[in-house]
Order: sequence, then C-alpha cells, then structure tokens
Amino acid sequence: MSHAYHRSRYVTGISEDRGGAGNPSAYTTQGVVVAMEAALDFIEAGTLEGKTVAIQGAGNVGQQLVAQLLDKNVAHIHVTDVHQNQLDTVRTLHGDQVRSRMTYEKVTEYEQQFLSYPCDVFAPCATRMTFDCENIPLLRTRVVCGSTSVHFGTPQDGLLFADMNITHVCDSITNRMALVNFTNEPFGRLPEDPIIDRHFDRDWEHSIFKVTKRALQRALDAKTSTAKAANELGETLSCEPHPLLPGRGRQLLDALVASEWRNGQDFWQKGDNLYWSHNMGD
Repeated sequence: MSHAYHRSRYVTGISEDRGGAGNPSAYTTQGVVVAMEAALDFIEAGTLEGKTVAIQGAGNVGQQLVAQLLDKNVAHIHVTDVHQNQLDTVRTLHGDQVRSRMTYEKVTEYEQQFLSYPCDVFAPCATRMTFDCENIPLLRTRVVCGSTSVHFGTPQDGLLFADMNITHVCDSITNRMALVNFTNEPFGRLPEDPIIDRHFDRDWEHSIFKVTKRALQRALDAKTSTAKAANELGETLSCEPHPLLPGRGRQLLDALVASEWRNGQDFWQKGDNLYWSHNMGD
C-alpha cells in the first residue's frame, strides 16, 4: 500500500514509518483468539487452556496465532502449510521449549485429509478455504474459527456444521480487526489504544466476544448459518447513524450522483495528485 500511497493520498494500510497503522495481522490474530474463546464459552466447553488447536496456514496470522495460543496454555498445536519454509519458521520461533506441544505437517495445495486431525478448535488461516458437502464431514472438531476468507460450495453447505454439531465462527467476525485498523488510521496511533482494545474485551456491546456469541445464538434460533446470521446483524447496524458523522454517507453518495461521478465529470478527475490525471489523459 505504500507504493499506492506515492500516487494518491486516499490510501489506508500504509506502513508505520509513513504514519500509517501498519500490518494488521497482530490485531487480526487477537480477534481470532477472542472469537475462539467466545465460541468455546457459547458451547460451555471452558477456555482454551488444555485444548488442542489445529492451524491451517503458517503465514503472518498463523505464526502469531501459535504464540498467542501458547500464552493461553493450550495443550497441543498442530500446524499445516503447503510451504516447508513457513513450518520451519514456526519451529525456529518457538524453539525446543514447546516441542512436546507442537506438531507440523506439510500438505499439498489440494489435500484435505488434514481436516480430519482430531482437535477442539480448527483454525483455517491460509489464503482461502472452501467448505462443501465433501470436506465438512471430514472435520473432527467442535469449533471452526480462523482468519481465512471462507467460501461455501453452495449456500446450504454452511448448514452442515450444525448438522455435525460443529460451531462455526464466520470470518466476517474474526477478520474485522484489519478493517478496524485501517479505518482508524487517519486518527493516529496510541501504544495501548482504547479504540482498538475495546474490541477485545468482554464488556463493550460490540466487542468480538459479544458479537460472536450473538451471531451464534441468532444462527441457532433461526436454524441458519453463522455467516448469514452475522451478515444480518451487520445489515441492522449499518442502518444506524454514524455516532460521529450522522448522515455523512448519504451526503457523499448524493454529491457523487449530482456531480456525474459515474461519467468522470466530478472534481476527483481534476486532482493534480492523481496518477491518471498526468499519465492517462481525460
């Protein structure tokens, strides 16, 4: 994003040395852990302590997830990845002191047998994951909760989790901290930022913990998927006025329509800082 920032100031997610919020993976990881705790609490399965967690993907989030889960005193972590060097990185980071609590498995890109690893929580943290009627029955877990953007083969496949007594936390909840990080970027950074930290506590009405449990209960009551329940909660909240700038979104939309933005006639096209104004002509 720093490269895009060279061409336009209307960019978020830039590096910290340029005044941005930086890599959001640490916040995303913490959000995943909180959602795991909420799911376990929802099914009355206790805390993460003593649990077995299987992580698919040892990238930025996967590596940090290992560290945070070890701090939660989980009993065992099984990590899979298609790249051996990623697994080696995790092994190097955590050394011999946790060797008895860690196992590693290199898998191929389209392999799915790792889904059958018996665990309390399965955490998909790879680039993407597609669940369908063929691979969901392979799962041997009580909770599915990770950072991966999850897709379903058909809309009905999301209901299979409940049929197998598996609690699924959708990625629109666990991944929200990346958006929170970028959205708050223009307002500056604090070492222990209350605007960020409130998402991780259990008291704030819109915290990850409470929203996770609210979505799970809504899905249970309506006999629908957690993804649909979470989307419905989000749609309801999106209709509420912004607490700081009520009506601002409507004002912006109205201004864009009035300026014939869709025809390239608005003031954005006239900006001297925009790449296309210098290189692509009118």
